[in-house]
Amino acid sequence: GGQSLKAIRLVNRMNRELDMQVSMTDLFSSGTIRSLCQKYPHGIFGKSREAIVKFHTPDTATSKHLFYIPPIIGVPVGPDGFLFGLKEYHTWGFIYTAEEDFIKHCFTKIMETAGQDAEITVMGYSSGGNIAFEVVKLLNAAGCQVEKLLLIDSMFKKAAIDLNEEYVNQEIKFWTVETEFTKQFFSTDLTYYENLIKSYAVYMAPLVNTGKVDCPIFHLRSTSDKAVVIDFGWSTATNNTYEQTNGFGLHEQMFFPAFAAENNRILNDFLGT
Repeated sequence: GGQSLKAIRLVNRMNRELDMQVSMTDLFSSGTIRSLCQKYPHGIFGKSREAIVKFHTPDTATSKHLFYIPPIIGVPVGPDGFLFGLKEYHTWGFIYTAEEDFIKHCFTKIMETAGQDAEITVMGYSSGGNIAFEVVKLLNAAGCQVEKLLLIDSMFKKAAIDLNEEYVNQEIKFWTVETEFTKQFFSTDLTYYENLIKSYAVYMAPLVNTGKVDCPIFHLRSTSDKAVVIDFGWSTATNNTYEQTNGFGLHEQMFFPAFAAENNRILNDFLGT
């Protein structure tokens, strides 16, 4: 019954209260407290933050990898059922890091993790879709085999925007105070997540999407825009095919319990085409 919110909350609490450096990858690969402890035979380590999380390792050998880039929250919460449920894919999620250019960082990690000969799919939710698009461009330029770009309610970013302090504070309040589904998780290390969201917003503000990718683009939109004809801008951003489908829930709610199963199913259908 686990999901990424609970897992990240557990790891943060262990690292904070026990002064350890348990990683999300260790947690997902261990399965039990006993096997997790066996990874730390000498006990206490200093704290650390990792920048990429592995959700699933296939039982059989495969070159298929899916990488998920998160929205402004900065951590890979959202389509848990999808990321855990892709039995034929190595599935990964990025955590925003301000230590280096995030687009180049994601590109480098994908190259290191999957390798140039892997079959790669990249997925991004909201602002993560803008990052994902730029990462795929770099992968294309490097000659990597990018199978698909999956976008979740994301708008092609044609110009820099002013993500002012009031807007960013509203986002922080929404996720950490007002939303029952997430507030308990974020409140466990509130200062860290406030700084993470602020840093991600500063990075996103000047970002402008340009050019085209070579792979198919699949776009899952929220219910909030169904009554209005909106050009999200992605149909002309690929040299391949573009498909857009209506999902369930408002933008921020698409992977809340009430809508997650249906939206995960749609993403699975996208991947299978």
